[in-house]
Amino acid sequence: MSSTVDQHSHTVELAAEALLREHPDALVCGLASDGLIVGIPKSVPLWGQAAIEGRAAYDVVVAADRKAMVDVWLRAKRVGAGEGKVRMLKRPSRWMTLHFLNLLEADNIMLCILIPTDEEADEEVASEEPQAAAPRFSTLLEDEGGTVLDSDEAFTQMFGYTAAELIGQHVLDQIHPDDQARAVEGWLTMLSTRRTHQMRCRRKRKDGSWMWIDTTLHNFLNQPDRNHVLVEIIDVSAEMAALQELEKRATIDTLTQCSNRHSILGELERELEQGDSAHTAVIYLDLDGFKAVNDTLGHAAGDELLVLVAERLTVASRDGDDIGRLGGDEFLVLLRGIPGPDVAMHAAQRMCEAIGNSFELSSGTAELRASAGVACADTDARTGEELVQRADAAMYRSKDQGQGLPVLAEGPHRP
Repeated sequence: MSSTVDQHSHTVELAAEALLREHPDALVCGLASDGLIVGIPKSVPLWGQAAIEGRAAYDVVVAADRKAMVDVWLRAKRVGAGEGKVRMLKRPSRWMTLHFLNLLEADNIMLCILIPTDEEADEEVASEEPQAAAPRFSTLLEDEGGTVLDSDEAFTQMFGYTAAELIGQHVLDQIHPDDQARAVEGWLTMLSTRRTHQMRCRRKRKDGSWMWIDTTLHNFLNQPDRNHVLVEIIDVSAEMAALQELEKRATIDTLTQCSNRHSILGELERELEQGDSAHTAVIYLDLDGFKAVNDTLGHAAGDELLVLVAERLTVASRDGDDIGRLGGDEFLVLLRGIPGPDVAMHAAQRMCEAIGNSFELSSGTAELRASAGVACADTDARTGEELVQRADAAMYRSKDQGQGLPVLAEGPHRP
């Protein structure tokens, strides 16, 4: 297996070298696994390409193309390379060919290559971006207690507050409540150590919305020529949006918008690690008749049906419960705060009834029945895997009965 992985990695390296050799007019940058721009190591040969500057590659493309860039990134992370097309903020009238190549194994970077093309973007599309982009960098001057002494015009453009509204004010309330403790701790650290301090937090705009920013504090208090703290602010909201999109795609089933297998099983493990895990239960659901829908109405109808099933499960579930798609036509429902098996069985019965009603699809009517197995955690430190296995076994007993009724799993057999 390792030799196969090494061979694949070498193939991606050769592809990267070929692209760079053939396109000296390309723009390039190295990216860390979190998407931030890093230096390209000398082991990656360049042929005169100009560097993409900034904090993240998606900062240089138009907003409408950032989702496409994330798609290419995810493909490269998954299979080694991805290709698409995007428009740059500096030249939105022309398409650029985007390549991401996964060199994490060999060179500890993802390589981004943007190749110019002669393909023109539609005039309407090319004019979507505003003519003047809002600034992404601004500064404040504050005294030792955090009172604003001065601000620049860029801060006003970014956040909407005028200098007159800021000067003389203590602006801790502009920091998101969840970030205020870290902000105060960082400020005190900067004062006591006199070292530069950095943190990422959310800051409120005048309209009440929140912007993700990186803040750098420079302590110039009691200096001969100045007596203030310089607060440097960089807008990283686009970066955070892309990271959140990556996180969402890593945890959400793209078809049904439920949690995916990895996410729902992880939530189950975390729930069982808590002190009240004995009040946790799972429902393992399998759709009887789903294959017939795929065979008679087509896979598109099958996908439509899975979406509708997920919607009905959501309606039938309680607030605080999680629904995940394990794969194919199998779903897992995580129940929290269950006082006993009767409540869990009642929840499973409600879901079976919801799925047992007819589904009106674009291509016809579908009839389904759900087989359901219910497993409740006990006071032992039970693993999620064991609990799911018990629910799975109970689901098969439900399927054998063929009545669309839930079956409660037997208790664990301990030596």
